[in-house]
Amino acid sequence: MNRIEKLKNDLYSFEELDTLEKNAIKLRDQETLSLVTLSRASKRAKGEKPKSTIGRAHV
Repeated sequence: MNRIEKLKNDLYSFEELDTLEKNAIKLRDQETLSLVTLSRASKRAKGEKPKSTIGRAHV
């Protein structure tokens, strides 16, 4: 399954969506950015929540 199909099927975690978004911004990939936004909204609508990064050390 390719990246677009995985985005459409909400198979990425919130953390993976963050990485995809950063890469899409660098590449100016509007299709991926739109799908990331939709995937996040879909996950939230299903009751999923991103893991908190508060208190985690960033290296």
